Amino acid sequence: MTFHSEMKMLENMRVIRLGALVFFGVLSLLFLGVIVRGADVEETSNSVPVTFESFLRNPPVIDVAEFEIINPPPSSEQLAAIKQLAENEKSPAILSALPQLASGQTNPCWLRLDKTNYILNRPTAGGYSGKVGSVEWELVGNWLKLVDRKINDPDQEWLAERANSMWPVRRFLNLGMEHMIPNTLIWTNGADNFIAECDQALDGSNTNRGKFEVQLHYVKGVPLTATTKDVWGTETEITYKYDSTFFGGQLPVEFNVVKISQDIHGPVSKLFSLRIKKLQLSENPIDASALNPTVSLKEKYKILIVLSNNVAYGVTRLGKMQPVISPEEANQRSAQAQAKRLEQRFPFGALILRALLVIIVLVPPLLLFGKVFRKGNK
Repeated sequence: MTFHSEMKMLENMRVIRLGALVFFGVLSLLFLGVIVRGADVEETSNSVPVTFESFLRNPPVIDVAEFEIINPPPSSEQLAAIKQLAENEKSPAILSALPQLASGQTNPCWLRLDKTNYILNRPTAGGYSGKVGSVEWELVGNWLKLVDRKINDPDQEWLAERANSMWPVRRFLNLGMEHMIPNTLIWTNGADNFIAECDQALDGSNTNRGKFEVQLHYVKGVPLTATTKDVWGTETEITYKYDSTFFGGQLPVEFNVVKISQDIHGPVSKLFSLRIKKLQLSENPIDASALNPTVSLKEKYKILIVLSNNVAYGVTRLGKMQPVISPEEANQRSAQAQAKRLEQRFPFGALILRALLVIIVLVPPLLLFGKVFRKGNK
């Protein structure tokens, strides 16, 4: 074989090899594209049909929801007030967080929900919290707190704290209409407006409730904006964004909420944005143990706190309940215990101290009585 023929053969083999690489590379890219798209579809859709209207009318069972709440940065006046507070309280943690606060905050959320029972995780803003029946709970460090609304004062401090973790659920479940109470909608089929009930604050008392009006503006069969007004005169406008790959474009994937000033010339202030990252619905109820924190989070807490008749009790692993006392009560009990130990170690010393105490208490009145008695005999 000549030199030229060998070079030609090598060139042909090189071309064949290059063609094979291109062919299989294209197949690999196509296959990868199918996998990636298939994963997207698997994460964001399933056999449960859902639309904007059905999601609000009858909230589905949410097996997994991942979303982000983006809060706008505070005003310069608010930042100055926060900075002054941090300096007064000498809190370096708040001061170090000011730059991030000034640029706005993005809080990721993870949610499972079945009717009114749910478990919520906000890794950057409070951790785990939830509700099972009438019992509301939160995980603080390694303390799991349980509060039953039926046997505790609704104005109790813990319940007020718990209300803060309900806002992400309301914002997500009501598609940005955070003050609307779920399952209170009156919506005529085909209408572009509806009414519902709302509450001014999520304090659990349900005493400050009123009417909530919503006007929708449809574009291509889906609401593009919603204007809301509550009984207290607060108005908001919500703008929705859709994606054709997300539940067929029938459910918004993102919404932005702004507050409309009552003054026609006043500014419009942004309240928050919510962006759904993942949503998987279920046709079947969620297993009760998955929403029970004593089961699903048993590896994350060491101390169980139960509030009963407005008194906090600590529950040991053996099931014994002991009242949770304040630091002042703890110091008082410690002093009493120390005094008791001293009395046991030095019983005569304790008797002498008691005798001196009796003398100190009784002698002045006796002297005064004797003085008065002598004056009377004169």
